[in-house]
Amino acid sequence: HQKMNALYMDNHGAAVLLEQKNATPKVLAKMIHDFYHDSDALGEMAKSAARVAKPDASSRVAAYCMELCNG
Repeated sequence: HQKMNALYMDNHGAAVLLEQKNATPKVLAKMIHDFYHDSDALGEMAKSAARVAKPDASSRVAAYCMELCNG
């Protein structure tokens, strides 16, 4: 489920998906460098993350579980 969440965020411009097999020190350093030097892109990513955020997700899941338990 973590990869699906990351893919969703990536598809909506709210993150960059980096699979573990590709997460080398060189790749990570380039990503950090690029974000550091492109604050506009990082700002847009933050805005996208705010748009797709579900801050009440854990409460909603808990409520659903309680409904299932209570029939």
